[in-house]
Amino acid sequence: MKKIKNLYISYVLIVLALLIPSHFCAEVTDKIVAIVNGDIITLYELNISIKNLTGLHVGELKLKGEDDFHKVRQAVLNSMINELIAEQHINKLGITVAAKDVEDAIERVKIDNKLTQDDLIYSLKAEGITLQDYKERIKKEIEQARLVNHEVKSKIVVTEAEMKDYYNKHIKDYIEEDTVLLARIFLPVRDPDDNDEIAKVRALGNDIIRKIEEGQNFFDLARKYSKGPAVAEGGKLGWIKMKNLEPILKKKIDKLSPGQHSNLDRTISGFQILKLLEEKIGDIKPFKDLRNVIHSKLFKAKVEEKYAIWLKKLRDESYIKIIS
Repeated sequence: MKKIKNLYISYVLIVLALLIPSHFCAEVTDKIVAIVNGDIITLYELNISIKNLTGLHVGELKLKGEDDFHKVRQAVLNSMINELIAEQHINKLGITVAAKDVEDAIERVKIDNKLTQDDLIYSLKAEGITLQDYKERIKKEIEQARLVNHEVKSKIVVTEAEMKDYYNKHIKDYIEEDTVLLARIFLPVRDPDDNDEIAKVRALGNDIIRKIEEGQNFFDLARKYSKGPAVAEGGKLGWIKMKNLEPILKKKIDKLSPGQHSNLDRTISGFQILKLLEEKIGDIKPFKDLRNVIHSKLFKAKVEEKYAIWLKKLRDESYIKIIS
């Protein structure tokens, strides 16, 4: 089944609903568990949020340990308080999201995931979500994204000096790896205990080596004799990172120059002939090629830091009473 990608901050689909035995289903009242600037959070809402986050009903979660349950419960309640404070501030600022904004966002989700409308509805149904619920979630996510943009993003600047300093401090992260472009002729041995077959395949391999050394085209020979991957492409395996090669194979490749081929090598399942087509020696990626990547990384880090500070300040200024 196709999955739906994140949109804006995060379009999180709730985990698949579980069939819970009846002895786990305790009666839930609308008891108030927290008051936030006059708004309330009920026990029912808290338990639903716990279920959405963990995939477990409260009764199930308690069975895993009271200490762990209370830690999860407190973390979820704390997150709900933060979300409620943010929602109150959204209303205070008059941030609104039009129905068209939501529909446009859903269309982008469908395009990104190559979904039809029916596909989307089917996927949501499998996740236990109605289309209307999904629209409401997206609306809230867009509101939150606009809140972050208004209160945090619009005030953040990442300077050229900061980006270059980050680049210099993390230069090791931007060293390109050595890569090689290989082609391969593979001759399988079906029965490793059959000496006659082994001798026959080895003789064929040596004959192919002779033909290569006489000037016959490696790729044509691969198409004719190889039983390995990419036969239609003349045995070309594509670019491979040297670090991903087995040590023995890497040692053999190290001895070759572009255009050269290996001897006939025995493998676990047969014989092979490798040809080194090209090689790229790893170098340090220049700053100009990484500027946008580094900018995004630093910008995101600043947004998270500033938003946490801003939210804490807003929370400190709020009336919050946790009842239980």
